[in-house]
Amino acid sequence: MQKTTTYKSHHFTGLPFLNPRILIPLASSRIQKLSFFLYSPGSSYGKIFKWLGRAAASTGFMRLSGKFIAAPVETFKVTDSIQPLLNENVLAHIESAWRAALGVDAICFALSLGDPNDYRKVTALIFDKNENPVAFGKIGYTPQAKSLIKNERHTLEVINTTDIPSTIIPKMLGCGETDSCFWLLQSTLMNGHTSPIHLGKEHFNFLCDLARNTVQVVSLSSSALYEYIQQILKDPSLGIKKEFESERHFIEKLRNHVLALTSENLSKQWPFTAAHGDFAPWNMRLAHGQLALFDWEQYISAAPAGWDIFYFIFRVDNLINRLSLQAIFTKFEKGAYWDNITYFEKKFGMSIPDQRLLASLVILAIAFDLIPRLVCHTKPS
Repeated sequence: MQKTTTYKSHHFTGLPFLNPRILIPLASSRIQKLSFFLYSPGSSYGKIFKWLGRAAASTGFMRLSGKFIAAPVETFKVTDSIQPLLNENVLAHIESAWRAALGVDAICFALSLGDPNDYRKVTALIFDKNENPVAFGKIGYTPQAKSLIKNERHTLEVINTTDIPSTIIPKMLGCGETDSCFWLLQSTLMNGHTSPIHLGKEHFNFLCDLARNTVQVVSLSSSALYEYIQQILKDPSLGIKKEFESERHFIEKLRNHVLALTSENLSKQWPFTAAHGDFAPWNMRLAHGQLALFDWEQYISAAPAGWDIFYFIFRVDNLINRLSLQAIFTKFEKGAYWDNITYFEKKFGMSIPDQRLLASLVILAIAFDLIPRLVCHTKPS
């Protein structure tokens, strides 16, 4: 007979304790261990912390200690846009909506609190009474977070009807508005193992499948993305992300260079394709020779071909290898990423016209958070 569990309240252990990134429910050791799936660290410190946390869950130590240190959800103070979500009544109403959408009579969930910024959301891993993970949930409270989650909802509807046999994509299980929050439920993609930090055939199979289904050759002047990028880069009030403030001189120089280049090349024809928008190892897994790809919030329907390749490489070098944006651009100019670019062009059957301009645009997109800004600007309904 399968074991069943009754869940009684929203009591969690916050990890790390002083500044929690993840809230582990007061539940079984199995649920607590699986809850760490929500935490995808890039740093060595983060990976060690995750390993220790899973070990504590596996041995039952976390469950035992949680009886003494677990606290109601209101106890955790994050002092920004998701604080209204950390409320017993709000979570109870959302839980009720989730149970109805999933057709289950009891659920438990772990919560990931995300990074502190305007787009911050809460992500949940949801378990049924048999302790099986049944869905991922996302909850947005601010207009920006809601826009990104609505973009993902629309994307999952579209992308699941696109012929991409190389890749496993989540299915949408439900969405709705509850207590001024917008939430989205989708299927879990937990099989396999975390994607390596180097591009392989599974990544390129996805990129080429997506490109072949969505490619269009257009001039820069007719591209909504370029129009928006030019418009926003000309805005003197546009702020650089805090972590890149020390590189302001390089970024401003690159911004002026891109504005000049795009003005000179408005009539140039360029292959545009859809792009995942946040194509990085922490948003994917490898399972049975296929890429399992999630977190589609920053999907854009038309970006210069090769956008996701540059984004993947640059984010890995920046967040995992700890290189500055200027060092990454220098590496690019010395040809360090040439093999990945030429491999994509060969498989895709179409060249990237101006790789230096594309590399510059992706670096600026990272420095200024341009893709989330674009998604919110277009206001998905």
